[in-house]
Amino acid sequence: MGAGFLGWLRLTWVLTLLPAVTGIIMAVGGGKVPSSVAAPAEVQQDLCGRVAHLTRYCLPADPVRDMEHWMYSGFTLLSLLALEGLLRGRWVDNRWASSCCQ
Repeated sequence: MGAGFLGWLRLTWVLTLLPAVTGIIMAVGGGKVPSSVAAPAEVQQDLCGRVAHLTRYCLPADPVRDMEHWMYSGFTLLSLLALEGLLRGRWVDNRWASSCCQ
């Protein structure tokens, strides 16, 4: 495997883990996803011009969607882990891949 590809993979890991760690810190601190919970009444009035259980984006609040963010993060991290496993030859022998795809 080329050094350039591995470099890009490592950069992707760093860029993926930074927001993931930040999100975990915010979740542990009690933060919620702005697109899934209702904004305070004064914020709704300022941003949307009315108060009607809306988010900061003037859309109806939908707390069920809060789990989607965990799903997207989990999928991304599992994809990166699978790619690392494939590159290290844990599931597919590297010799087979080298002879097959050259």
